[in-house]
Amino acid sequence: MKKSFLLRSTLKQMSSNPLGTLFMCAGIMVGIAVLIAVMSLGRGTEARILDRVDRVGLADTFTIRTVPWGQGGGGLRDAHGGFLLGFDQILGLQDELTGIAAVLPTLNARATLEVETTVMDNVSVQGVAVGFQQVRDWNVQSGEFFSDAIIASSSPTAIVGPAVANWFFPSEDPLGRIIQIDGIELEVTGVLESRGMSGSGRNADEVVLVPQGVFTELFQPVGLSTLTVLVSDANHTEKLASDAKHYFESIYPGQEIFVRL
Repeated sequence: MKKSFLLRSTLKQMSSNPLGTLFMCAGIMVGIAVLIAVMSLGRGTEARILDRVDRVGLADTFTIRTVPWGQGGGGLRDAHGGFLLGFDQILGLQDELTGIAAVLPTLNARATLEVETTVMDNVSVQGVAVGFQQVRDWNVQSGEFFSDAIIASSSPTAIVGPAVANWFFPSEDPLGRIIQIDGIELEVTGVLESRGMSGSGRNADEVVLVPQGVFTELFQPVGLSTLTVLVSDANHTEKLASDAKHYFESIYPGQEIFVRL
């Protein structure tokens, strides 16, 4: 009886004041919308933070680019008005500055993968130079990461992300299998640990790693716009970042170099 009385009383009050009821419902809807927006903002902020951590890797690294962040340019091309750093100058940075443990050029491209008649489009392909794992700290869940000898010899091998492995070999062991990128056959020697979604909203597990020489053969880059530098002592990161900026600006007078710690 009490529940029926309360329900009738509530309905009576609502019908007697329709304008107030309308405002109340609108307020509830706005409140829910604001809550959803705040939660989405929180997830977006978290994603950006994770992307920053993923991009920089460790606390003792800094990244150099030829165009500002937010204007593209990461990787091979200068389509956003930037210029490209030469490979010799990039590799010479470690000899020029004392205290640099590794220089990692950013070798990123997107390509179509094939295994027999199965195709996977728009997959991230990354070239691995010596020092890659030291800077990025990416681990494999099966198989093994490239050795320095494999990288130096440009062996036709590949390490695939879990999404790639599941796409092509859903019920099989991918190790030892062959994938093709632009007609080049590569043997799968490892599967990366899952990294989930990147800050940009892409599936970070849709990735293939190849030795630097294989990447160069595939995409023939003439220069790079981005590199990450690992320092031996984190206390000297800021100074070495400044020195590296001056180093490249002296080689490319009139061009601005952008640095992020």
